[in-house]
Amino acid sequence: MLIIELDGVCVIELDTKQMTYILYIGMEQAMKYGLLTPGEPVVAVQGWKGGLGNTNTLRIIYAPTP
Repeated sequence: MLIIELDGVCVIELDTKQMTYILYIGMEQAMKYGLLTPGEPVVAVQGWKGGLGNTNTLRIIYAPTP
C-alpha cells in the first residue's frame, strides 16, 4: 500500500491483491445482509490512475461460494 498526498488530499494506492481482498470482504458483507447470493456475478469498476484521459477498468468477478 502506498499513501501519498496529492493537492492536499491523501490518496491510498492499493496493489491488485489488496484490491481483490477488499472486494471479497465487501461481497461477504453483501451476502451477510442478503444483497448478494453465492456465485452471483459482480461488476467492479476501478480507476487505475486519476485525471482526465485515463481509463477505468471493469472486472467481472463472482461472489464466493461457501
